[in-house]
Amino acid sequence: MAHHFLSFLLRAFVEMPSRIGSSWGGTIFSVFLFLIPLAPKAWRRDSSGWKRRLTISVLFSAIGWTILFLVSVFLTVWDDHSNLVAAAERIKLHGRDEVLRERRKAAELLDLNQPRFSAMAYQANIQTFRDGGTGILLVLEIRNRGADSIADQYEMWIDFKDKPSSIRGRLRVSNASILNLGNNVFHTKDSLPDKTAIDPIKRGTKVVGYVWASFNGLNANEVLNDWKNGLLVFRLTFRDINGQQYELRDAGTPNGVSEVLQFPGMSH
Repeated sequence: MAHHFLSFLLRAFVEMPSRIGSSWGGTIFSVFLFLIPLAPKAWRRDSSGWKRRLTISVLFSAIGWTILFLVSVFLTVWDDHSNLVAAAERIKLHGRDEVLRERRKAAELLDLNQPRFSAMAYQANIQTFRDGGTGILLVLEIRNRGADSIADQYEMWIDFKDKPSSIRGRLRVSNASILNLGNNVFHTKDSLPDKTAIDPIKRGTKVVGYVWASFNGLNANEVLNDWKNGLLVFRLTFRDINGQQYELRDAGTPNGVSEVLQFPGMSH
């Protein structure tokens, strides 16, 4: 502790000329201090008492330089304080920048490891079951712009615009390898609940397939007419490997079972 204090005083003393002698004022002040005691006797040309006057002049000079030294000490302390504050602020800003940089890296890494699905419906095929229920086969594509992931937990809904409630359909899977719906033939291997639940959808790729669901108690012709008139919409939901839910509303162009549907990416 004493070593640092002595070093500080020595630095204040060494730097004192540069601190208080950077102008002519410092030089004139030093000479003026020495001449003050001599001035009253100089006009009398009296040489007696020169030792006393010289001693007083040296004393005045010592007092003056002591004052200058204290000023230099104060300026040194102030400079050290200013430099310390500036260094602390730089360290604080640098630390904050590092934290923000690390957070951005973590967010980017997390984003790269997250699936980013989007779905687009092509068409819906509406049919009537023997039990009087309505079947809806929705043909769609799912794109993935994020990390590889499966897609599962599909659910299909019908939302009525004039009713507060929605109806959830029951997903259907054909036991046969080929599903015939009117003039359309769908292969069971293109069923998305089976197709995407095992094989992940790769980054930058898409899969095309269908989701088939039945809605009991609904008439197919009424559903088709209400859909064409904008009184209802189809809604499909599914989830990625992390449980994030995605939603697709509506289903492109309304169609019955008489039109032939062909889409790239599906078996024909």
